[in-house]
Amino acid sequence: MSGIVGSGHNIRGSGVIAKLGTDGQVFTSAGAGVSATFEDAAGGGFTQTSAIATTSGTNHTFTSIPSGTNIIYLLLNDVSINNNDDDFLITIGDSGGLETSGYNEFNGRINAGGLNTWTKQTAAWHISVKAIAYGVSGFCQIVRGDANGLIWHFSAMSTINLTGAGEDGSCAFSSFSTGVKTLSAELDRVDIKGDAGSTFDRGSMTLLYI
Repeated sequence: MSGIVGSGHNIRGSGVIAKLGTDGQVFTSAGAGVSATFEDAAGGGFTQTSAIATTSGTNHTFTSIPSGTNIIYLLLNDVSINNNDDDFLITIGDSGGLETSGYNEFNGRINAGGLNTWTKQTAAWHISVKAIAYGVSGFCQIVRGDANGLIWHFSAMSTINLTGAGEDGSCAFSSFSTGVKTLSAELDRVDIKGDAGSTFDRGSMTLLYI
């Protein structure tokens, strides 16, 4: 009867006794001559926040991002603002608050005719929308620049759908953005808002981090 996990019998006649674990645990060996045991499985997956409805308000902030986070995704689902000729602004911050300067960034839009428009910004990272009530679906990626540093790299790709078309509607153009920002302390928050105080009026968003 040797080799039966959790049976109380020897494993392969080694004299090492296996013990029962609990639901979700994995059977782990610590090496020759040491009792094998059940342990909690190691973590490693992304944490996802609850979705935020972007149907009102001038900005939305995700807070309490834990120290040691290295990769963050801000996911946009048909998010719209009510001002024409406007952008989405993404800022990050630490315990001292959101930072509104020192962003090195390039953003633009592409349609069937090629590069439609582009800008350079320093007050925030941008998603170029430039049309009232267009729905933005896509993601922003924020990645730590080195293992223990405070440098954060940014990239974003989004589809901009025609007014009222929804997330599966006709795509008017695509928006792209890249940039970098150095904080003075550990990142713990990410914020998105419309330029010039515009108001969100459709869609939702969520945050993934690891």
